[in-house]
Amino acid sequence: MFRESVKDFVLNQMFRRDYWVKGLRRLNSLDQQHLLENQKIVLVTPPKNIKLKVKGALGEADLHEEIYSPVIESLADHEAYSLQNVLDQVNSTNPELNASFPQILQAAVVLIGNGHAEIAQKNAPAEASRARSAELNEHLRKKARAGGDIGFLLSPVTGGGIAVNPIDQLFLQLIKEDSNFSTEGLTQGVWQILQRQNQRILKKGKQLDSEDENLAELNEQAHLFLDEKLEVYRKLNVL
Repeated sequence: MFRESVKDFVLNQMFRRDYWVKGLRRLNSLDQQHLLENQKIVLVTPPKNIKLKVKGALGEADLHEEIYSPVIESLADHEAYSLQNVLDQVNSTNPELNASFPQILQAAVVLIGNGHAEIAQKNAPAEASRARSAELNEHLRKKARAGGDIGFLLSPVTGGGIAVNPIDQLFLQLIKEDSNFSTEGLTQGVWQILQRQNQRILKKGKQLDSEDENLAELNEQAHLFLDEKLEVYRKLNVL
């Protein structure tokens, strides 16, 4: 197990294509259906940023808008819902669609595979991990002040890491310390931190040297953060 994990790390392989299970016991079809119906998922990408396309080994394909758009809409508030809840909501708002559970399941798998959704924990373990997650996230956000290179924070909703770039981590920490925030306040606050670190913003692989360029880029990122990302981070309990 350790050898295979090291191999995945060295090869930068995020997902294994093979799984080896000792003492396999298969679920019957009814148990499988019950577990899948009650499996929760949560949307982690703002709906307007989701493109209805998928890339695979054989190229790019379009996703069926008549199925995926209602599924995305049912998850648009970034709350965790069971797949059965998603099916019920899709069919209640689009009765003419008459979607089936296999269609919802496939849509969920594709959205998760594309990084737009995550599997969510049940309420009890999510609540039990909330305090420890907050402590770890506080530690990681403070490390970002000193140039930390960990690009993830923990979500008790999913029970795993959520990609949060270092600039957004600094925005989150500033909001945590002062709830009376603004775009200008976040921009100036992060710029002061970067100056103390003697760092500059990278844009498209190129370092921005002047103060005006850095402030303009930070201001743009602050607008994007407040308009699209902050709500998602709050719903995932990253903040």
